[in-house]
Amino acid sequence: MEALAMVMTPQKLATPLGFLVLGTQFAGGVFLGTSMIHFLSDASSVFENLTSIEYPFAFMLACGGYVVTMLADCIVMRVAEKSEGNEHKVGVGDEGNRDEEGWGGW
Repeated sequence: MEALAMVMTPQKLATPLGFLVLGTQFAGGVFLGTSMIHFLSDASSVFENLTSIEYPFAFMLACGGYVVTMLADCIVMRVAEKSEGNEHKVGVGDEGNRDEEGWGGW
């Protein structure tokens, strides 16, 4: 059944890029799950041994790292969308005038 799902998934998606995005999201979820299950419990026990303060430092650092990564991703996506929009506008405006005025008679 799983093999059939893997064969049919690319046919359901409009482009191969969509399949790549789904695969990347799945891989990110696997890595995030692995880190939360295995590494975070070990880090929590290490922080408990380092200080006498009862505060979940490992969980705080993990959540803070997630927020910083998410904000960086949002900033990069915003910059990429703005630069993509500017390139598209310039390309459309210059297309019509290349032969007459834009190239100076080349």
